[in-house]
Amino acid sequence: MERTTAIYKIISPRDVRIRHIQQSDIVGIHKLLAQEGCPESENVFSDEQEGVCLDKIQERIAHRNKTDKQASADFLLCLKGNLILLGDAKFNAKKVDNLEDKSIKAKVQGSRALIESESHSILKKFVVLYCKKVLTPSKKNKLKQLHRKSPQYQFLTAEEFYILFEKNC
Repeated sequence: MERTTAIYKIISPRDVRIRHIQQSDIVGIHKLLAQEGCPESENVFSDEQEGVCLDKIQERIAHRNKTDKQASADFLLCLKGNLILLGDAKFNAKKVDNLEDKSIKAKVQGSRALIESESHSILKKFVVLYCKKVLTPSKKNKLKQLHRKSPQYQFLTAEEFYILFEKNC
């Protein structure tokens, strides 16, 4: 596992204005990753740290408008410094080959359209999470090569993702 120093601090998302958000969309990160299929053995976050489940919001909008669900990131995390980090969870994926640049871009655009807070900046970095057994070092290198024109994409396991954050959130 790649060792890095913590570079972000997760804060409550309750101050961010997000179109059509409900209280139930704000959930603990442990629960959020579990809903996305993260194995319990790899899910090291707690539910004291909170994020926003963007899938629920998009489903509600689609149901309300009687349209197809728009692409969006799976989750949103608020970080110290009025920053927003978007991410996608691919824990149920059996391989990494099915990830296209245009689908990630569509998810980022769909997610940006939901965020109404002008006081928060969306990080250019977009995180894609995989299970350890799928995201082997060779597969991670393959993804980096496939998306070398988009260096803002970061491919991580849940445990590697956890290391990016200060532990006293």
